Amino acid sequence: MDKLIVVNENLTMQSCVDSYDHKKFGFFLNGIGMNTIGVIGIFGNVITIIVLSRPRMRSSINHLLIGLACSDLLVLITGMLLFGFTTIYPYTGKLMAYNYSLLPFISFVVYPFAIIAQTASIYMTLFVSLERYIAVCYPLKARSLCTKKHAKLCILIIVIFSIVYNSLKFFEIQLVQGEDSMFGEFYCPRASSLRRNHYYIHVYIHWMYLIVINVIPLSAITFFNLQIFMRVKTVNKMRYQLTKREMADIKLTSMLFAVVAVFLICNFPAVLINIYESFLPNIMIDDRLVKISNFLIATSSSVNFIIYVVLVKKFRLVFIDQMKSILLCSVAPQKQKPFNRRISRLDSERYSVSHNNTDTLTTSLC
Repeated sequence: MDKLIVVNENLTMQSCVDSYDHKKFGFFLNGIGMNTIGVIGIFGNVITIIVLSRPRMRSSINHLLIGLACSDLLVLITGMLLFGFTTIYPYTGKLMAYNYSLLPFISFVVYPFAIIAQTASIYMTLFVSLERYIAVCYPLKARSLCTKKHAKLCILIIVIFSIVYNSLKFFEIQLVQGEDSMFGEFYCPRASSLRRNHYYIHVYIHWMYLIVINVIPLSAITFFNLQIFMRVKTVNKMRYQLTKREMADIKLTSMLFAVVAVFLICNFPAVLINIYESFLPNIMIDDRLVKISNFLIATSSSVNFIIYVVLVKKFRLVFIDQMKSILLCSVAPQKQKPFNRRISRLDSERYSVSHNNTDTLTTSLC
């Protein structure tokens, strides 16, 4: 994902576009595929944030899922801006103004925030797995550890870490003026002296990225989910001994496993590319592999909404209620109030929760 934008030394018009052999591939994969998935994913993540923000959906796990949806939303927006739209012009001749008039000036901000969003998304997934690991494997400790207050603190720590760790990305690009016989003067983003530094590339770009963004979080995510799987397999043999809350925690594991499975599968090519770059830094990787990797990362950031709707009953019911309210508001606004009062009473009965400790873990997705 560190290959979101290509900046190189050659100050010709070709330095801002893909090679001719890759134009068609890039257009269909990113220009059509990524932009389509991106639009769907943006809609899905916005709906996810709205649904999980409802009062009856508030819990520690849902706060973390909101953080994940926000980071995925930023991943999709920045990804489309950086190489979803940019693959359209080389193949179709459209959006030339975007490639040469707008992109060079927004890349300074969009590129760093794309990496920040990806880092946040990875660590949000890690903390979602950690929260479920504590809730399922250590249910007694979950009451004090898995709270909404702690979830908000975790989100804040992840955001701060993602910004601080990737702060050098803001200094990797410089804008250079070039000239072309056909198009005249143009501006192109170019690697800064920092980005071209051998030690910076070898240590920060390759090895630190591999360890901090790939090895540590992905290993932890795998470990936590294996432990959860083993615990679920054990407790399923004695379901009659479980409390209602413990049963609810177990039910959430199917959603978590689906989210993590998609996440690991879609991030696997990026991990392989980063490993390859770390051990063989002088050998260029086919740009089509980078495009596929980025497309899969965008896919991973787009599908969680579908997983929630399919696997989580309460999320599905709240989503349907929200859609009904919106439709009734647009079709018959004069009848909305009594209907909403009835729905509110039914919802409060259906999803009533204990108010003795509002900061304690509640598995409100079930």
